[in-house]
Amino acid sequence: MIFNKFSNTKRGFTLIELLVVVAIIGVLSSVVLTSLTSARSRARDAARRQTLRSIATALESYASDNGGNYPALGWIASSQGATWFPALSSYLTQQPHDPLDGTVCKWDANQVYAYAYISDGNNYKLVACAENQPSASDPMYDAQRPRMVFMVCQARTNQAYCGMGI
Repeated sequence: MIFNKFSNTKRGFTLIELLVVVAIIGVLSSVVLTSLTSARSRARDAARRQTLRSIATALESYASDNGGNYPALGWIASSQGATWFPALSSYLTQQPHDPLDGTVCKWDANQVYAYAYISDGNNYKLVACAENQPSASDPMYDAQRPRMVFMVCQARTNQAYCGMGI
């Protein structure tokens, strides 16, 4: 009988091979998690844009029913409570709230993620803190806050209203 000198050795992976596989899996999972986080923040920004458009549509409907005037209010924000914008309650199916409502904005520690509105009755400005920096070509770009805000503005009587740092 011929004996193979290797017949008693166990076959399997070495420790180095296992460590290399674990390292590769770790790198791949970190790449996937990073892209998922980025996708979530872009999705929340898309929701903010859509909500700003919905509020703007509701404001135009309100103005149409009220002699062309918008609700004249100082700054109000969605972080102020469940009915932060009662004037639009009949024009919106629900009061809009930011996906991260009340959380500190990553661009400015003095701001929170919320929708904010100001109007003098003839002009209005809506803003929302963005998670991803808007580009200058973005229709909701705010030159006063280029790194942090989406803006919808209607300036009927005061063209400078949209450019004001309010």
